[in-house]
Amino acid sequence: MSTNYIPIGNHLSLTGLDSAKSITVPPGATGVIVQAFTKTIRFSIGASGDPSAVYFEVYASQPPVLIPFAPGTKFTFIEAEASATASYLFVKVH
Repeated sequence: MSTNYIPIGNHLSLTGLDSAKSITVPPGATGVIVQAFTKTIRFSIGASGDPSAVYFEVYASQPPVLIPFAPGTKFTFIEAEASATASYLFVKVH
């Protein structure tokens, strides 16, 4: 990742993704770094997105992915494969 960013909040884990989990975007964040660890995860962007229907995927073989977004964006995550785990960190992108 060559984009400059400032971490906002803590580096957090995503587990128990057998059902959809929404994450709260902290004030000041304009991006999120996501990495799948054990299996592929899916995420949707939007107020009421269903990540099992319309989604993007992050594969466990990928390095961390930086996703820039506008204020007020909402994210929902779910596993694409059983027992998937991931982590994320909100950032302010320059």
